[in-house]
Amino acid sequence: MKELGYKLSKRVLFPFSIFFIIEQFYPKISTHVWSDISGLVPSIGELAKFAALAGLASILGEEVIKDSLMPPFRDIVRNIVLPEMKIELNSFRDMLAKGLWEKGIIFREEVMEKEFPEPEMPNEEPDLKKAKQLLVDGDLTKAIAALSELTKTKPKYSRYLLCALLSSPRVVVWRSGQELLPAAGRVAHYLRLAYNYWLKGDLSNAIAVTEAGYKRLGEGENKESQEDLDKLGNSLAYYYAEARLVEKQDQARELSEDIVARRSHKKDESLGSALATRGYVKISFSRSKEEIESGIKDCEDARRLGARDDLYFRHLARAQERLLSLGSF
Repeated sequence: MKELGYKLSKRVLFPFSIFFIIEQFYPKISTHVWSDISGLVPSIGELAKFAALAGLASILGEEVIKDSLMPPFRDIVRNIVLPEMKIELNSFRDMLAKGLWEKGIIFREEVMEKEFPEPEMPNEEPDLKKAKQLLVDGDLTKAIAALSELTKTKPKYSRYLLCALLSSPRVVVWRSGQELLPAAGRVAHYLRLAYNYWLKGDLSNAIAVTEAGYKRLGEGENKESQEDLDKLGNSLAYYYAEARLVEKQDQARELSEDIVARRSHKKDESLGSALATRGYVKISFSRSKEEIESGIKDCEDARRLGARDDLYFRHLARAQERLLSLGSF
């Protein structure tokens, strides 16, 4: 601050003195150029005052705004604005999740389609049919009760109970479904449970569930198709990026690159999902401005292919945060 005061006093004194003298004596001097067109041509005194004021403005702009105000402003953006933005984004995510639960949309997505296909299966159990209808009607409590009773005598229906448990908006309920995963879990179940944890901001459990599913369903008699495994791999790479697990960045990069390559011929939402993840991985583990820009491009391409808008803006916020941390502003 002392150095700034010295620089200002040294550089401001001369133009300020000129301005003061002109302001005091100009009305008495009243020297105009071409008095007959004075309305169009400014006086010498007016020009001098303007020049002095311009000099003052230039000095104040350079010394005060650039050297004194900008650094604190950057600190405010980095330490206050961006954290607040992150809080708002998380609040938006929670609000979105709450709305989905209340509207009964969650359980009608992939798990519902995977476990309760149409048309009806041949020789379908009447009790199973009844439980399915309860789910369709949105009566989860009765559906879970019916399926719990059914699986006591027919354990083969455990995956249907798992589906119902994971569809519940209550944490204690869908967490109880986690116990059934090792025996009955399929890709859709692991995806749903991990997503439930992610919606609650519990990244550690989201990652643990996805890793367990990727390992269990990627080998042996439980092995799923590559297409289904890629759904788990895509989620796993995304969660690694979300959590910024530097020790997992190589795996996240490899997973996301491989999945984009395998889906590159589709040109649909599945490719969009993979591109969005690859972009987010690049942004989150970026080492340069160029890598961030490459990640943003992936996210933009993903959005054009149908990837979610809310995640697109979430990824842009992460990109801005990384640019600041790399000193690219």
